[in-house]
Amino acid sequence: MTSKLSIPAPPNKVKPNHVISTASVILSAAKNLKSQFRHSTPYPPIHPEPPPFTLSLPPFTLSLSKGEPPCYTNHMTKTIYLANPYGFSQQQRALLLPPIVAALEELGLEVWEPFARNNQVDFSQEGWAYQVGQLDYSDVVESDATFAIVNGVPPDEGVMVELGMAIALKKPTFLFRDDFRRASESDQYPLNLMLFTGLPEKDWRDYYYTSVNEITSPEKALARWAKAPRSP
Repeated sequence: MTSKLSIPAPPNKVKPNHVISTASVILSAAKNLKSQFRHSTPYPPIHPEPPPFTLSLPPFTLSLSKGEPPCYTNHMTKTIYLANPYGFSQQQRALLLPPIVAALEELGLEVWEPFARNNQVDFSQEGWAYQVGQLDYSDVVESDATFAIVNGVPPDEGVMVELGMAIALKKPTFLFRDDFRRASESDQYPLNLMLFTGLPEKDWRDYYYTSVNEITSPEKALARWAKAPRSP
């Protein structure tokens, strides 16, 4: 819609009363024009808005660390913290860890292995030990479950602390021990009884693994837990 404002041409000699009259005409025409715009249909946008769309993505967390590539955590996949002492030894880290990590990943789990995730700290920097400890603690808290390697007599003290954290947080815990030595004061358990406080009383053996091949067994508790829907 186009509105035109018509203003009468003033005479050659403008007198005061003519100025007042002309101003009144302008004011009246402006009011009429404003009224016409108020009651008219709005002009269509020059560039129509695009139709709405929805992009569905699984929830994830983007973690950024200085000097490291971005790390994406897909929260639709269950995460399991692999508490272990193998990272301290080059041979154990190269030979013993990979089969266990592979078995856990075969169950569809995202494995949080602390030596791979949290030991990328410059040990020459003051306070590195505190940083590593805090990162490991955070992973125990944020992960969905803990798979603890409890070899040794007694087992590694760091692994025991992490396992205790997971038990206190009421997270599912699973124990792995292919060490045939006993380290227990009880005939019921092969290890200190406190390690089993996060397991069922009667079916604790379903959560206890004595070989790498057992990890993926569908008859054991870990495989059943891995297939169960993720808790919100």
